[in-house]
Amino acid sequence: MTASGRIDVARPTDPAETGHIVVRDSRPVGDPLLDRGLAVLLKETPSLPAVALWRVGRGLREQVYARLADGGFVRPTVHRRWGLFPSQRWLVTDSGHKDLVRAGLRDVLTVKRAPSDHELSLLVLLNAVSAVGQALSEPGLKDSSPQVRALDRRADALLAAPPVERSVQPPLEAVRGVMAEVIKGASETSA
Repeated sequence: MTASGRIDVARPTDPAETGHIVVRDSRPVGDPLLDRGLAVLLKETPSLPAVALWRVGRGLREQVYARLADGGFVRPTVHRRWGLFPSQRWLVTDSGHKDLVRAGLRDVLTVKRAPSDHELSLLVLLNAVSAVGQALSEPGLKDSSPQVRALDRRADALLAAPPVERSVQPPLEAVRGVMAEVIKGASETSA
């Protein structure tokens, strides 16, 4: 929703306190999960990113898993911890979509094809949490491997290119701001 300009982190020029999440466009997105999140933010905006994430995230996991199960991507199973305590797990039944997305993102970074809006959003998110190389490299490689570092450098270069940078800088800064607030909130809670 940040990339589409629906929500943002308040700037000094906004009436809300700087660093709080604000809704810039309250029109429905057209996706039930995103519309639900937007409605929650509208009701309780502005708020700190960590608080906003907590409010939007309540009950979201079950809804996302249900949606993935309806699409045939996962299926629930019951697993017993230590043979005693039942817990639900979700097994991937169709990794084809994940493989296509990963291949597309690798293609953007290695062949230097122009990314779609969806691919660019994913790269911004992965880059903001320093996970591009790890998410797109071959399984089992360490963060320090040359392949992982090369993918990280290519993503940094792509996102820093002038035409791309102008479009991704606000959402990238918003994600980094949210992550910083979440980390700050977690460290204050544990102290």
